[in-house]
Amino acid sequence: MRLAIGSVQFGMEYGVGGKGKVPFQEVAAIVSYARQAGIDMIDTAPRYGDSETILGQIKDGFVFPRIVTKTPHFPGEWIGPEQIGFMETTFRQSLRNLRRNPVYAVLVHLAEDLLKPGSERIYERMQAWKEEGLTEKIGFSVYTGEEIDRVLDRFPGFEVVQLPINVLDQRLVASGHLVELKDAGIEIQARSVFLQGLLLMDPARLPDGLSRFRPALEELRSRWEKLGLTPVAGAMAFIRSVPEIDDAIVGVHSLPQLREVHRAFADKPAVHVPFEDFSLNRETDLLDPRRW
Repeated sequence: MRLAIGSVQFGMEYGVGGKGKVPFQEVAAIVSYARQAGIDMIDTAPRYGDSETILGQIKDGFVFPRIVTKTPHFPGEWIGPEQIGFMETTFRQSLRNLRRNPVYAVLVHLAEDLLKPGSERIYERMQAWKEEGLTEKIGFSVYTGEEIDRVLDRFPGFEVVQLPINVLDQRLVASGHLVELKDAGIEIQARSVFLQGLLLMDPARLPDGLSRFRPALEELRSRWEKLGLTPVAGAMAFIRSVPEIDDAIVGVHSLPQLREVHRAFADKPAVHVPFEDFSLNRETDLLDPRRW
């Protein structure tokens, strides 16, 4: 398993903690440290504000060993030539913004786009990018196991799946999807490792809209304290206990935070927390940030 950097905070305000966009100089420091620490992947997307442009302005950013970007989202009900033209233009702009050709992987940002009529056009165009040498791998990003099943049933040639997993959201572990993906030789990139920062928040200071998470977070804090783990270390210890994951993508707002995450990832033992310990894992709507 490798540690990777998520860049959404570089281009826009993101997460439940209310922290703003990371200043440019701090982004440069984060990316420089990541390179020196042997972290070799940055995950970005056109929808992440000006994240791609910022990475392209930093030498340590555009020379990163592996860069993952994504397609735009198509809000319509079907995928036609106009949508594919927009997808092509957006991807070419991403390459220019990142000053990178090829990128490591291109992912369909929302798997639901691959379930619409005409979505074979998306898949065919991504295959063409790969054949042209513009990307090494193609894949898609999901929220649920149902999306994984439906997409791979239609398009078995995808090589990367990016999915949410953390100590409070182990649904794809319990469902067996991680094992199935690994057995199929598909690369697994874990995102939402800190659940948009929720796992790092003080349970006593959660905003009203997230108060339903308080009991689970209090139980987690208690368990981590008994093990001598900070919230960052506890979250990373869980991720390290899932052997199927290839890359654990983390978003950070500062260089000190990245240092803490990197130390926890490198030094702390893996700590498995069984799925059954947290009933939240069965509450799909509760764990989907799109519905918060």
